[in-house]
Amino acid sequence: MRDGSAIRGVVYKPEPTTEKNGRPLFIYFHGGGYVFGAPEFAEQYFAMLVNMGVTVVGVAYRLAPEYVFPTAVWDAIDAVEWVRRTSLSFLFLLFPASFHCEY
Repeated sequence: MRDGSAIRGVVYKPEPTTEKNGRPLFIYFHGGGYVFGAPEFAEQYFAMLVNMGVTVVGVAYRLAPEYVFPTAVWDAIDAVEWVRRTSLSFLFLLFPASFHCEY
């Protein structure tokens, strides 16, 4: 992180493939108004994405009130930058935390 701290993230990956074009990537920022939540709350949805061949990165940004605004926003930006730097084999499909899909 830009302030020298570390945040937790979880990565859910599908089975290895020989595909040379990379895979779709979904970066998930949990809801909770920057006060509560964790990426594990959406594991059931991650399982569906992984079964479709998507790699999921769930970001556990730092929460208020211990960390004041805009700490969580900077954590999210830094997490995307980290994924960009370390995951050149992925195709990027980035969605905001408010993205949802109804079936």
